[in-house]
Amino acid sequence: MAEEFDLMTVPGLISPDERELLRETCAKAVDIFGPHVVLVNIGIYLGGSCYCMRAGAPEATLIGADVNGWDLVQGERDILNMTLLQGDSKETHKSVTVPVHVMFVDGDHSYRGVKADILNWVRPFVIEGGYVIFHDAFYEKSSSFYNAHKGITQAIEEMIVPYPRWEEQKQVDSTRWFRRIE
Repeated sequence: MAEEFDLMTVPGLISPDERELLRETCAKAVDIFGPHVVLVNIGIYLGGSCYCMRAGAPEATLIGADVNGWDLVQGERDILNMTLLQGDSKETHKSVTVPVHVMFVDGDHSYRGVKADILNWVRPFVIEGGYVIFHDAFYEKSSSFYNAHKGITQAIEEMIVPYPRWEEQKQVDSTRWFRRIE
């Protein structure tokens, strides 16, 4: 499938650099693992991140998990060719049985929510050589966004950073991302 949309204009709350990061990371996964990779997007909201992932891996299996249904996703949904798991990510992970090559975590922004996503989604499903990308994971303490998002950073610092199997990549805007190296 050819890219039929402009990544910079699809709806979503991610910066232009974060959009490109998603596209490039999914394209990298295709280069490493082949065209039929599995991508997961937890917290799809308007769908912008899904479009970016699809642009990088047009033949991938794309799974979106969100408490809301398709009602918020904007744009040409057929382009996404995505399986939607509607419900809380603490439950929807039970529907997934395949290894994941790229996972974008942007759902419940609380410490408990992100910790649950790491335990239920990231650790069991992201394979060696795969990537996990956390949105809203970095804000300066002086930022007005810091208090609302500090739980994300706390969960990452406790559940990902101390483990040598996760290699942190160069931060992009508010996004922290890691490659699983073992």
